Amino acid sequence: MAALAADLMAGALLLWWLDLAEPLQLSTWWQHWQLLTLTRYRPDAVALRVTGLLGATSFVLLSAVAAVLIWQARSRRTQQAGATPGLLNPIVAATALGLGACSHGGGDVARTLTTRQALFEGDKTVVKVWPLRFNQHAWSILCFDTLYCRAWYARMTLGDDTPTRPSAAYGPGYLEHWSAGVHVDGFPPPAEIKWQTRDGRWRETRIDIDALFKDRRVRHNVPREEVRGARNGRPAVPPSILIEVNGSVIRIYMRAWIGTKHMQKAGNEYSYHRDDLILVKTLNY
Repeated sequence: MAALAADLMAGALLLWWLDLAEPLQLSTWWQHWQLLTLTRYRPDAVALRVTGLLGATSFVLLSAVAAVLIWQARSRRTQQAGATPGLLNPIVAATALGLGACSHGGGDVARTLTTRQALFEGDKTVVKVWPLRFNQHAWSILCFDTLYCRAWYARMTLGDDTPTRPSAAYGPGYLEHWSAGVHVDGFPPPAEIKWQTRDGRWRETRIDIDALFKDRRVRHNVPREEVRGARNGRPAVPPSILIEVNGSVIRIYMRAWIGTKHMQKAGNEYSYHRDDLILVKTLNY
């Protein structure tokens, strides 16, 4: 192993000499052959470069292993009693303070974990472009109280081929967590919807999303001074356009994720946003 390591290191030295010294005219072929006496072999040019590459790779790997071992040794020393805290100690301490604040609440400790609060509530900027507008969106459809229900929009078909239950069966919050997953660039031709109600009647309609949102205005309930992160007057996430088919009624909604500067749910640091479901239009057939 020692002889092999010596050969590899000699190859690395030769690779450096051939590739760096020669263009600078600092060596001669005679000097190259003098260097070859450092090895037990007489490789040709290709073998010489392969050996040099292996030597360089081994050198890098050994250096990395040595660096990791040295770092671990220093970390163990810093964890001993009376040692100066290492780089990770402040992070661990901050995490412990945060966990303590979550379990006990209130007091001065609570203020130490409000990094998100300090960042968002300290934002004094106001959106320059108002109202917020969009040129991309996502869409989805939900069907209730139908025997068949299909929508075609943006080269995608969504809906139900089997009977659906009435919305009342799901309670008053039946649309609470509804969001769209089909991304759309621009505004394709109108959505085509075909469905059959429980009385056996077939219905068809076309909904022109482009015309319905001609002003490209985002529907939401966040005041201008409260909006956060809407660069150039556009929300960070494209809004969702949602189509509800409920018996003989069609409703079109928009749900937009809008960042806010204050918590929308007290004590929940992950509630710095609103995504209200806004009714845009109701159609009866």
